[in-house]
Amino acid sequence: MTAVPSRATNWATTERPIGMLAAVHLAAGIAMTLLIIVWHPHEGDPLPFLPTAEKIVAGGMPYRDVPSEYPPLAVLNILIPRVLSGFSHPMYQTWFSVISIIFAVATFFIVWWIARQGWSVERPMDAAAIFVGLALTAVPLVVWRFDILPAFLSAVALAIWVAGRAGWTGFALGVGAMAKIYPIFLGPVFALAAIAERRYKQVVAIILGGAIAVGLILAFPVLVAGTKAFSYVFYQENRGVEVEALPGAIAMFAHTFFRQPATVQEGFGAWQITSPVLTTLAAPTFLFNIALLAITVLACAYSFRRDVRNTGLVQPQTLVTYLFATVMVVILINKVLSPQYLIWLLPFMALLSGRQSLLLLVILVITVFIYPLNFASLLVMRPNPVVALNLRNVLLLVLFLWVVWPRRPARAPDVPPNGEQSAALTSTSERSYVGEGAE
Repeated sequence: MTAVPSRATNWATTERPIGMLAAVHLAAGIAMTLLIIVWHPHEGDPLPFLPTAEKIVAGGMPYRDVPSEYPPLAVLNILIPRVLSGFSHPMYQTWFSVISIIFAVATFFIVWWIARQGWSVERPMDAAAIFVGLALTAVPLVVWRFDILPAFLSAVALAIWVAGRAGWTGFALGVGAMAKIYPIFLGPVFALAAIAERRYKQVVAIILGGAIAVGLILAFPVLVAGTKAFSYVFYQENRGVEVEALPGAIAMFAHTFFRQPATVQEGFGAWQITSPVLTTLAAPTFLFNIALLAITVLACAYSFRRDVRNTGLVQPQTLVTYLFATVMVVILINKVLSPQYLIWLLPFMALLSGRQSLLLLVILVITVFIYPLNFASLLVMRPNPVVALNLRNVLLLVLFLWVVWPRRPARAPDVPPNGEQSAALTSTSERSYVGEGAE
């Protein structure tokens, strides 16, 4: 199992509660939350989910009678606030937000626990504060969408891996994939870490755990709706290019500043763009996506092999780095880049370098400026939100390259470990590494 790291800082004797980077995150998060409260944007609330919930409450069976673009657990997340709120639209929004906040708080405690096991670059309190700051900065995306649910389940999967239970890690990822599909792509990262350490039984356990979770959750929808239970998969395949995706943003930029024809229309539950520019970009976009995938796989394999060669085990920060990078690839190559997708990054980002998380903080500020604060202006392709969107996407690419590029971890100075960490380090007879943020 992945190594338990020693630490370059004695957290127990550190006087300051949180560091400067964590304080910056908290300050930005509080400021953005106050801005949302004062601005009270009309875009972004969870009411678009309500019609689906109403049809189910009226007796419709999900997937058979009520089409859905979301997996079963997402449908459940949409339905529960309607059951609790009755016919009140404001209460639906309130209950939806309350449930999202509960998952956000639960994710906070999981991130904090993982950090306390020595799996964060920054100190545990700093990692926890960074998560809070990032979540508050993106507060409308956290409380008005259900993407905090799969983010929570992804964090659970990592926590279970830290505890040494590979099969349950796969199970948690399978459950997460039933809320949003992306957690299933994290399975190969855990499996590759196990392969690098020659723990092949763990690979089998991850696969079986994920398959059991998916099978259990999908069993009833399949029995009731047949192949319609997989309609959300085909739904994603048939979607067009969403305005905020990388090629969509370029098409908007070309229309706004170079008078290239483009139209925006609603379809498949999102705002899609059509433009001749997208045809021109089709081949370059395909090659670009392949390049991102190749970079991630090669960098991950190289880094895991390097860790095993040097210490006998994949180092914690290396694993977290490539979990984060994998989520970023899923976001960047998708033809839909909804702003709430960035919530998927928060649990892993909080465990990485505070300097890297500052860049994500800036990205989240720009994202909220675009949606929900100026989304109507974006849809008519006004210059300011179009420029902001393309800047946001460029910064996402910069963050991806910054994180994914293999770098040799700094060797930690001698810090006497204690308790379980001491036993783990003694068993490996190797010194662990810590990430760049501990330098």
